[in-house]
Amino acid sequence: MDGRYQLFENLSNEIVYDIFEYLDAYHVYQAFYNLNKRFRNILMLSSFPIKLNTSNISKSSFHNYYEQFIVPSEHRISSMYLSNPYIADLILPASENIVLFSQLKTLVIENIDLEYLENMLEHLAALSKLFRC
Repeated sequence: MDGRYQLFENLSNEIVYDIFEYLDAYHVYQAFYNLNKRFRNILMLSSFPIKLNTSNISKSSFHNYYEQFIVPSEHRISSMYLSNPYIADLILPASENIVLFSQLKTLVIENIDLEYLENMLEHLAALSKLFRC
């Protein structure tokens, strides 16, 4: 190497988008949401697809993530892995709200009450991009 280096903050938005697409959305949120205004805007105002995995998020940590990032970004979530009943109830409080996730292509559900799933299944047909459930 010639001793030259690039600061992450100096990377173009397009490169940052590409990097974020490979990372878990929760980790991106934790690392960059409160870093500075530029990164918060990249997270909140961009159109990069979000892969939501709630399996390793505690109930106490999830609330801010949900309010600050998931709710404003529902239309960008392309895949969702739900394995915690509390989190599933918060994200999808009424089964008909599933249609808010208009870009959802993949939905993985584990450890969720069967009755809740039956109600939700009725509304999955409204998700035209969903191809794996």
